[in-house]
Amino acid sequence: MPKVLIIDDSELFGSRLKELLSDIQSVEVLAQARSAKEGLAVLEMSDPDIIFLDIQLPDASGATILPIIREVKPKVSVIVLSNLDTDLQKLLFPRSGGDYYLDKSKGIFKIPEIINKIINAEQVPETIFPLQGRANSYYKNVVATAG
Repeated sequence: MPKVLIIDDSELFGSRLKELLSDIQSVEVLAQARSAKEGLAVLEMSDPDIIFLDIQLPDASGATILPIIREVKPKVSVIVLSNLDTDLQKLLFPRSGGDYYLDKSKGIFKIPEIINKIINAEQVPETIFPLQGRANSYYKNVVATAG
């Protein structure tokens, strides 16, 4: 059963997304983190297979923490979310480690199809080594340099 972590500060969007995911069999929502720091802490304590990552978080950019997520959990599928439906964003995020890019207002209805693609294609590997606090130390470095 794929486990999902939502990193998005919008309570309304998070509720809508959880409702949509509850209709998909065999998907378990682990948590909704409302900041980059909280998201990395939940990542540290859990083992999600899929992460929904908002670009605009209150304490850091999704673009800033995406490389951290990839370092800590390289096999996780990342679905980048944004209210900014621009071609530039769509071009940049796959290059920075996102697997999918969705506009929150237009793309939410594509989520069941994307989840099914991930479920059917993935062979979820076991974690080879424990995270041992790495996500939080990376977060401190990124926030310090992100200014």
